Amino acid sequence: LEYRKAKKQVSTYGLDFLENVEEDSRIYTSMNIGLAITGRNSSSSPNLQNVPSNADRRKCFSAGEGKVLCLYDYSGQEANLWAYFSGDDKIAEIINSGKKLYIEMARESFHEEITKEHPRYKKIKSAILGMFYGLTPYGYAKNEDIELEEAQEIFEAIYEAFPKTKAYIDKMQSRNPGTVKSVLGRKMHIHPYDRAWKNDVLNFPMQSSGSDMIKLAMKKLRNSDFYKVNHPLGKLDIILQVHDEIVTEVDLDISEEWAQIMKSTMIEVAEKLHPGIRGNVSGGLIHDWSEKD
Repeated sequence: LEYRKAKKQVSTYGLDFLENVEEDSRIYTSMNIGLAITGRNSSSSPNLQNVPSNADRRKCFSAGEGKVLCLYDYSGQEANLWAYFSGDDKIAEIINSGKKLYIEMARESFHEEITKEHPRYKKIKSAILGMFYGLTPYGYAKNEDIELEEAQEIFEAIYEAFPKTKAYIDKMQSRNPGTVKSVLGRKMHIHPYDRAWKNDVLNFPMQSSGSDMIKLAMKKLRNSDFYKVNHPLGKLDIILQVHDEIVTEVDLDISEEWAQIMKSTMIEVAEKLHPGIRGNVSGGLIHDWSEKD
């Protein structure tokens, strides 16, 4: 098993990458903008959205001489969109307060204080995120290798503490609607005979809205005066988008100003798409991809 894992890394993310090196010694991916049902971008030849997150691998992706990488990703994008679609004002209130969502939801649901280091933190976070995507207590019990009774108790506690979330799930899963929409009106068809439709009616609107958000953010960044001035001079470029993350390369002397523009622009786009709910991003300036938190 260890050998297979190493062989996969060498072939997919090592030797195959060498075939894609261009004359300038760089690798360029192809972004596919319309293949996924939800409109999410995918990457091929090679796939740079699926690079393993281990530091040794990510360290290979570095800024050019005299430049740095500036990257930001949307923090809690799923939760923010969930609060908007479901109308759950308790979740929106936690997000807007700046408190840690899963810690506060655990407090509300189980009346206990937990931290990220607490052994139950990951289990509770997994239940909440899974709930957003249509996970059932049965599926959760299987994923976490726990008894079904324990899984049901966890879900029921969250439902009781956040009744608007439960009401939204029940409404969306009461019948197959045939189509659902993103926040900007992107229409997605729900397969009438696919057993996964109950997951899709919850998942598709959020995933598609996340796609709308990242694409609009990139468009707004490219249309900014700062980008229009510096990009033609070779001082600034958007080089990669990975799900909810935008990676840019920028000359060191203008990097601090660009970082502020990038951060504020992404937050502005998010808050326009889910009005009334605070947007948040994380990231900053780094020399190579392994330095990202």
